[in-house]
Amino acid sequence: MQEQLSFYKKVLLNNKFLNIIIIIFIGIIIITSGYILYNSQKNSIIISDSIITIEENEYTRKQIVNVDIPNSVITIGNNAFRKNKLTNVTIPESVSSIGENAFADNRLTVIIIGANVTLENQSFGNGFEEAYKNNEQGAGTYIRSNTRKMDWVVWYENFRYLNNNGNITITDYNGAGGDIIIPSEINGNIVIDIGIVFRDRNLTSVTIPGNIKNIAENAFRNNRLTSINIGNGVETIGNNAFDENRLTSVAIPNSVTRIGNNAFCCNQLTNITIGNRVTTIGTAAFAAGNLGTGKITNVVIPNSVTTIGYGAFMDQTIINIRIGANVTLGTDNSGNIGILGRATGFNSFYNNGRRSGTYTRANANSTNWTRR
Repeated sequence: MQEQLSFYKKVLLNNKFLNIIIIIFIGIIIITSGYILYNSQKNSIIISDSIITIEENEYTRKQIVNVDIPNSVITIGNNAFRKNKLTNVTIPESVSSIGENAFADNRLTVIIIGANVTLENQSFGNGFEEAYKNNEQGAGTYIRSNTRKMDWVVWYENFRYLNNNGNITITDYNGAGGDIIIPSEINGNIVIDIGIVFRDRNLTSVTIPGNIKNIAENAFRNNRLTSINIGNGVETIGNNAFDENRLTSVAIPNSVTRIGNNAFCCNQLTNITIGNRVTTIGTAAFAAGNLGTGKITNVVIPNSVTTIGYGAFMDQTIINIRIGANVTLGTDNSGNIGILGRATGFNSFYNNGRRSGTYTRANANSTNWTRR
């Protein structure tokens, strides 16, 4: 027994032994209301999922580079993580308020945050509060290029966007390509526009919601699209919008009024359906282009169409075309290229009366047309 007591005295009094114990357990803090594990050697924190409030000043100046905040946390106090080395942080959806300077004076370039979080003055700093407010406190991934920038951009899934008074414009895409569905809304706000962000992205199919009014020029150019679904509500399809893809069939909804130049040029089209509100079909809109001889043999031009640009169906093998009366048919400056291409005879035959009907020729090489 005397020997055991002597050993315990040595444990309690020997500073070297205590130093070993301290080194083994350095940085671990246990809190009775839950726990927070702080590894000072790795400068990281793991917070228990029983913690509801992170108190004021709790982790100020701790050299922290990583923190894992659980879904149990509701409130983050003033200065809670101020003056650390955080480069990114995820705020869970459970958090409803973040205090003044809670994450100020860090190195944040990425903030993932839920919707409608109450931010106090300079909760993050560096212009984030203004960006979050301008996005109507919408959930998303907010990114800036470096710590000197005050301009934050926001991402939803693979889409970067701008929010202008509740109207969303998609401004970038960082997905892997393949099949995509463009969202009809983000955080309850309607997507109304897409920029030139899907060009050269290896897309194979795309669904475009009807609340997008304008498909921009070159929007989906030079992909591998074999299928597109254009929602009813789209009004204009810009120049070269779907140029240089692999489409075999296209259905233009009845909401569309204008099809731009080269909009569907250089695809593998065999069938097209044009909606009954289209008024303008642009130059080379459905031309075979660099693919050589196309495979469209029949086309119906709705009575709403008033203008068709030259070469709109150039190098297709059209032998039947249904068209309304008094349509203006375009020609190039030389007068040799009409809407079906070079020296087809269709423009001249139609312009001799400009009557509605179905115009037919024996084969794609013939210049002799009849009307019925």
